[in-house]
Amino acid sequence: MARNDRAGELPSVPSEWHLVNEALQLAIRVAAQTEQAVRSLVPLLIRMKLLTDPRLRPVPSRDQSDVLRFLDAQFCLSNPDPQDVVNVADAFRRIQQRLSSLNRHLFRMIGQAVANQEAGRSGGDTFGYFDPQQPNLIFLSETYFSLGSGRNRPAAAARPRVQGTAPQRAVVTTLPDEIHVLQPLSVRAGVILHETVHMLYGADGEVHRAIRDGTTIAEGGGDVGFAQIKTFTQAMDDAYVYERFANAVYAL
Repeated sequence: MARNDRAGELPSVPSEWHLVNEALQLAIRVAAQTEQAVRSLVPLLIRMKLLTDPRLRPVPSRDQSDVLRFLDAQFCLSNPDPQDVVNVADAFRRIQQRLSSLNRHLFRMIGQAVANQEAGRSGGDTFGYFDPQQPNLIFLSETYFSLGSGRNRPAAAARPRVQGTAPQRAVVTTLPDEIHVLQPLSVRAGVILHETVHMLYGADGEVHRAIRDGTTIAEGGGDVGFAQIKTFTQAMDDAYVYERFANAVYAL
């Protein structure tokens, strides 16, 4: 195994694996709490459909209203059927279970040149990628998930704010032959959750195809849906939808 080829290399112990593992643990919490938030809507939606008298219909809490709004924007679920909401909750339960099954031996660190070649050729995010030919592994760019082996003093580098979170900064270290831009914990966790969705639901989707074709994808929080996602089925097949939705729900 080597970082300068497709095989990749196990995260080093303890420093590099610590950085990957802390992101993995946050991804597990994000998926679990998203599942719980979505599943809590089911009894409410059932009562809302059964009780037609507006005076008797239950009123969702503020957080529940936010989650319902996010479901509409991301999963195209306006006035959702309870079964569709159960399906989203079940999907996040499976994501959480798969995340919980990951360990150091299922991650591979690769150099940025490899990431650019493997993920970048499809216009994808080169922080990490999933290879369908190696369906049990997640590949992560050492540039963004490692501070490297040197002891250079870190310098702060501004990064875009993640919706619903406090402003965060990447940590940059410049080594003799390389630059490492360690991403904020929430960004690293989002990458791992994203690639885990690929493990479960495939390596493509409408948003991915749009990026590959050169379309610019608007950034945003849970209220900002992807223009390419028109149906619930399309949403359930796209890792970008899960990642944006989970980040928004977790931020509540």
